Amino acid sequence: PRIGENLTRRAVDGDLPAPDGGSAVRERLRAQVSAAPPRSVVLVGPSGSGRSTALRGLVHDLLAADDFGAHQNADAARAVWRVSGTRIIAGMSFVGDWEERCGDVLADVRARKALLAVDDLHQWGRIGRSRDSDRNLAEFFRAPVSRGECVLLGECTVEQWRQLEEDAPSFAASFTRVAMPETTEAEAMRMLLHESRALELTYGTRVPASGLRALLEVGGPLFPHRALPGRVFDLLHAALRDSGARVDGDDLALRRAELLAVRSDVALDEDRALDWLSRRTGFPRGLLHPDEPMSADDVRAAMTARVLGQAPGVEAVVDLAMRIRRGLSDPKRPLAVYLFTGPTGTGKTELARAMAAYLYSSPTRLLRLDMGEYATPDAAARLIGDRGAPEGLLTRHAAQQPFGVVLFDEIEKAHPQVHNL
Repeated sequence: PRIGENLTRRAVDGDLPAPDGGSAVRERLRAQVSAAPPRSVVLVGPSGSGRSTALRGLVHDLLAADDFGAHQNADAARAVWRVSGTRIIAGMSFVGDWEERCGDVLADVRARKALLAVDDLHQWGRIGRSRDSDRNLAEFFRAPVSRGECVLLGECTVEQWRQLEEDAPSFAASFTRVAMPETTEAEAMRMLLHESRALELTYGTRVPASGLRALLEVGGPLFPHRALPGRVFDLLHAALRDSGARVDGDDLALRRAELLAVRSDVALDEDRALDWLSRRTGFPRGLLHPDEPMSADDVRAAMTARVLGQAPGVEAVVDLAMRIRRGLSDPKRPLAVYLFTGPTGTGKTELARAMAAYLYSSPTRLLRLDMGEYATPDAAARLIGDRGAPEGLLTRHAAQQPFGVVLFDEIEKAHPQVHNL
């Protein structure tokens, strides 16, 4: 209990809601951890594909399998504890200290018949290493996991799983790997419809199907760093937080008719969903909705008012705006990549500023990097990070502000590794 969180206790107390319905993944999870000997399992898939939801469902499935509904004794059920490698060895400063702590963890797991849901499994091939020793958590737990004495439940992206296989191949081979692919749009829409019915009670805001379709079809491609259904669930929750008034208490069921009748004018329909997406991304509404009045001439006039005498550059922005409007951009790539060439003072930087101001409604959504400062061999690592420092300047900015223009000023001065990057 000092290093983890009892998810089973949270489920019993009602703080860990059960996912809707069952799934083949959950059934496979339950079968693996209930086998003789039990197997450790890792869910491998993109962020947002439902890995955490499946593990949450497993907690409830194990309670049902242990017949908790009949005996109501949480101590008699197999408990799932959420832990992390960094918490397990926190404060262990001397060689041998963390191994002793891990021995205590194993003893406790056996005594409680507990399963460990691990937050940072992909790092276990490195956690514990020091200047004095290469020993790590994966090496310590490999044998108990292989024998079924300790059952670990992990979540990894494909890249993270490859990292663990590279760092600790024998440990990784002890797991049953379960793929968690992205759902289809049809499946995501069905999940959204179910989720929205519950959220209507919480926020007192109606969510018609038109609003859900706008979030899925228009908003979904704008946030490709998360998979379906997770990315659209995130949008739905955020949109309702911003447009509704959260209602708490035990009388939600009694107040449902009152909430939705009194606030019948408050609905996250298509118009409100598109307005919210416009505020969230900075895109003018005309770029998001094909029914909004907008023409290439409108874009051309707006850009020409700021950038004089550079017709080819203006036309490039016009082309980009119309491609965004028609949904012809690739969600897995930047909306556009341009190389502005010309002598100093011809308007290259001003065109980048004008693009940020027009496309994202704010000139502040421009990140300018002076590439003269990235002429050394470590430049690429400073931009996107490396194993020693995983967070780079460029990747951090893109995560914090995914909608904007990045200007690599005087890119010819950058190190060749930056050009390759």
